[in-house]
Amino acid sequence: MAGKLSYNIFSTFITQILIFFLGILVSVILARQLGPGIKGVYSIVTLFPSLLVYFTSFSLGQAAIYYIGKAKYSRKEIYGSTIILGFFISIICFIGGGLMLLCHNLFFPGIELKYLIIGIFAAPCQIFFGYLGYTMLAIQRIWKYNFFSFLQTLLFFIFIVVIYLLNSIKIEYLIIGEIAIYLFVLFFMFIALNKEMGTTRLEFNFDYAKKAFAFGSRVYLGNILSFASCRFNILIINFLTNPFQVGLWSVAIAISEKLWFFSDAVGTVLFPRTAAEADKENLKELTPRVFRSVMVINSLMVVLLFLFGGWIINFLYSYQYEEAVAPFKILLAGALSLSGIKIIESDLKGRGRPGLVAKISAVALAVNVALILALIPAYGIKGAAWASTIAYISSFIFALTVYLRISGNPLNNMIVIKITDMIVIWRFFKEICHKISNSLYGFFNRDYHT
Repeated sequence: MAGKLSYNIFSTFITQILIFFLGILVSVILARQLGPGIKGVYSIVTLFPSLLVYFTSFSLGQAAIYYIGKAKYSRKEIYGSTIILGFFISIICFIGGGLMLLCHNLFFPGIELKYLIIGIFAAPCQIFFGYLGYTMLAIQRIWKYNFFSFLQTLLFFIFIVVIYLLNSIKIEYLIIGEIAIYLFVLFFMFIALNKEMGTTRLEFNFDYAKKAFAFGSRVYLGNILSFASCRFNILIINFLTNPFQVGLWSVAIAISEKLWFFSDAVGTVLFPRTAAEADKENLKELTPRVFRSVMVINSLMVVLLFLFGGWIINFLYSYQYEEAVAPFKILLAGALSLSGIKIIESDLKGRGRPGLVAKISAVALAVNVALILALIPAYGIKGAAWASTIAYISSFIFALTVYLRISGNPLNNMIVIKITDMIVIWRFFKEICHKISNSLYGFFNRDYHT
């Protein structure tokens, strides 16, 4: 990982770390203030718009990354077509959400309808935030993507602190605040992208729209299946138990899922890079090197979280959430497997093989649903954790097999750690420490002279 790719991964990784810590602080404040029961209700309410987005977005943002990388259409045409289609998809989103609300007691038992009605307005915001973010990635404006991602998280954190100090943390306020922050950030994202494209006029290309839907539909299926395998557990747990157990589960996954932030950072940069890479030999060498580095770093994180995760949960969230410790530790192996899957999926999507990503996600979903229905009645959220972990490990084995066949790489090239990998990892963390120390020195030195 050298040159521009290394810099992009580094900057995205730093951004993900900052988002991670802000997200943990938000999670801690809400968990302590709301308690497991109401925290579970909030988790389900925020799942609702995400559910709508995944089922209606058709992955057009990822299609934009692929086609901009292949340079088959002008950037202005792709950008304009994506935004115009976003307005129509938002309408579909509202229609689908309204139909679900007619049967809200079936889909969301124990959840007040007013929360879900407010939540539906977050869905179009998330759609456009995703589309604009993917467009920034597609044109290699990684730093702008990172900036707006961090800005949205930072503003929501500030909002949480303010309503906490005002003793006004209520579910409806949380949702309305999130929507307002999305709209504020989206306004400036539109301005930034219009400047990048050198236009204020949206151009629509019907031929691109057809091909974007064709490519996006294959990515879409994989995204739906991946989302289902990761998030349907919340609905099933609520259906089979109650929101209190959902609250415990939300804390268990809040930290274990953070293992993804490094693989997410790498995958975010790797997808547009592989889409634009014309040399198959370079691609054959790049992905295994990235994969090995990610798995080494995440394996170290798994060990640390397994040893200290229980103490972290009790310290941060209080002993109200002590029952979340056991499922949290069970989830770690699954989270490590999923981080490897994310790297492989980024490579496959960049190669124009999103259908294989769908198959990988289908394996995880099938195993997860079969096991979760069998294990939750007997073992509660521990059973859900075992179901998720076994599903992700099974999916990881399948994904690795598929990748080896497609890429022509031998197995040892993916799993045998090399000295050069350790050198890259050492330099990576050394650079992180160097950047942090320089930033702190500059801050305090400036403060001293001031």
